[in-house]
Amino acid sequence: MPFSRPTFVWQSLRDTSIPETFAYQVVVSKSLGFDTAETSAVLADTLWKPIRNLNSGQSYFWKLVAVGDNGNEVVSQPAKVTIQISFAPILPVPNAVLKIRRPTFIWRPIRDTSTVGPFDYQVMLSTDSNFTEIQVSDYFSDTTWKANFSLEAGQNYYWRAFAASNSGDTVAGTVSKFLIVALPVNLYLPSSATRLKQPSFAWQKVIDTSTAETFSYRVILSNDAGFFTAESSTILTDTLWKVPHKLNLSGVYYWKVEGVSDSGGSVFSNVQNFTVLPPTLIPRLPLENANVREREPTLTWSSVRDSSIPDTFLYRVQVALNGNFQNAFESPFLADTSWQISGALQVGGVYFWKVMAFYSADEDTVQPSSIIFFREQPSRIIIPDDKGKIQEGIDVSLNGDTIWVKPGTYYENIFFKGKRVKLISEAGPEATTIAKYVDGLQLVNFGSAEDTTTLLSGFTITGANQVAGGAAIKISGASPRIENNRIVGNSGDAGAIWVEGGFPRIRRNVIAKDTGEAAILFFGNSGGAVINCAVADNFGHGIQMDAATSIQVTNSIIAFNSRYGIRSINGTNLNSSISYNDIFGNSAGHFFAILPSTGNLHADPLFLGGSPFSYHLSSVSPCIDSGDPGYAVPAGGGSRIDMGAFEFILTRGDLNGDGIFTAADIVLELNCVFLSTGNCNLTIADLNCDSQLLPTDVVLILSFVFLGSPFPC
Repeated sequence: MPFSRPTFVWQSLRDTSIPETFAYQVVVSKSLGFDTAETSAVLADTLWKPIRNLNSGQSYFWKLVAVGDNGNEVVSQPAKVTIQISFAPILPVPNAVLKIRRPTFIWRPIRDTSTVGPFDYQVMLSTDSNFTEIQVSDYFSDTTWKANFSLEAGQNYYWRAFAASNSGDTVAGTVSKFLIVALPVNLYLPSSATRLKQPSFAWQKVIDTSTAETFSYRVILSNDAGFFTAESSTILTDTLWKVPHKLNLSGVYYWKVEGVSDSGGSVFSNVQNFTVLPPTLIPRLPLENANVREREPTLTWSSVRDSSIPDTFLYRVQVALNGNFQNAFESPFLADTSWQISGALQVGGVYFWKVMAFYSADEDTVQPSSIIFFREQPSRIIIPDDKGKIQEGIDVSLNGDTIWVKPGTYYENIFFKGKRVKLISEAGPEATTIAKYVDGLQLVNFGSAEDTTTLLSGFTITGANQVAGGAAIKISGASPRIENNRIVGNSGDAGAIWVEGGFPRIRRNVIAKDTGEAAILFFGNSGGAVINCAVADNFGHGIQMDAATSIQVTNSIIAFNSRYGIRSINGTNLNSSISYNDIFGNSAGHFFAILPSTGNLHADPLFLGGSPFSYHLSSVSPCIDSGDPGYAVPAGGGSRIDMGAFEFILTRGDLNGDGIFTAADIVLELNCVFLSTGNCNLTIADLNCDSQLLPTDVVLILSFVFLGSPFPC
């Protein structure tokens, strides 16, 4: 029953057989035996309210005694009533976790309409649930109270409100529990790692909204987790502190912050550790797995920065042919972030490099950069300087490279392996030879889809012997350019060039004295072009093709071969263009199953000859100025491009076009002036540039050949 002075009510006693009336007394006791009882006055009414408060939490027994006019007495059966006046806490809520040290307590007021007296309240606070030791507030009429002392962090507290009426009755409120935790001091920086040798420390400001106190701070720093050896900052009002000295690289440090209130109380942050890492050092160029085209490449890397100190950094680079940097070469100490390697690297070599940085003000070393590897791959490879053999140069080359070959004889069998590269001799076929290395094997092989960016130029290719299913040069499923070569003295199924399933461009080559079915052999649906070549003096056909082959033969001389000049097998070839060629002196005839186009000659090409035999045109060759007029004329040529591998260059005074000035040129000049015979082109025979051929021109050539006197024009 939630009243301290309850009203007792009962039914009136009636006996209708007699006129007797009754009076009543209420008896109240804490025991069923009514050993100690409180008795009301004699009452005529059927209700009674005690004159004093009953105790809350106490059970009471009560009974009614009725006394009639004639003295008869009737006693009722006892009844039980429990007085339960309670009130509950509001704040802190049960099991609250508080981050303030002086909390405010709020509870519900007591509502007891059975008494007129108000209640005053007192807060009881203890660290144990039995309230063995308590701290109490003063009494007051309000239902809120703010603690006027600071509670201890990390401690559980129990509290209840205690109510007392003006009549002296007391009521204890429900017990509630809460926990005071330490005020948070969150650490911000450094976190788990820093790359600054002299870092700044930052943390969260301590705020207790329950008090007006402010906090100052102290940073505690140590290199051991137990803080056995530690240093402390001065007392700080700010939440930022920079350590006044450099920390050790790779050192692990522990730190915490103490917050000290105005009243002297302390709160501590958790301990946080961090590692001092060296600044980041990043290689820039060359990139990982790059192909470096420069022979002395420049290496670059990121600059090292440590904004916490004024130090500058010095760098040193190491380069080696292995990731362990054995036998590495290294740069001097550098202030810049780039270094050009001095001395050419090995072509095709895989190099590893790293860079190290050093603090200029002390001996600390920045952790080396990551290791980067690159391939030394210049676009120009020189044989034998960079690689001893041509094949080795091709093997390390990349698409787009040029391989230059110095004069000499190279005994090799060469495979291009699909490389889109240019293989060029520096001094031409007169000084650079690719000769047989293995019998029965072609000297040069294109068999991996090489295209027109692949070039073979400037070699004498000789000595291929008994090549089955091939020739000195075998082209299978590829379309390279074969230019400016002498392909001589080879033997096989084809003597010089075997084409199967490709479309090569064969230009300005001398193909002579080769032995095979044909000097150039095209199979099936192969194609390509033979332009400005001299295919002569071969044992076999000059050119043989399949009926399905589609090729162009233009501006070439096909002469003095032991069989047909140009032959088709498996039917007449209707797909090819055979135009502006000189086909002459082939033992079996000019053509077989071939439909030639326009512009072809059948005249002795009048090669310059001599020993060794030269396939240049003599000055009286009918092939001069007889090529396809649609082709550009090379510098020094005549009015049209010539037929054959070499353009007859019109050099004043060199009447036979052999590139030298001898008595033979004097004889030809005499023939022009006095007999009007021979190649009397004014460009070469008119030595004083008067547009006439006169005896004065004979005098000029005599003076030039025997005395060295220059021509006047």
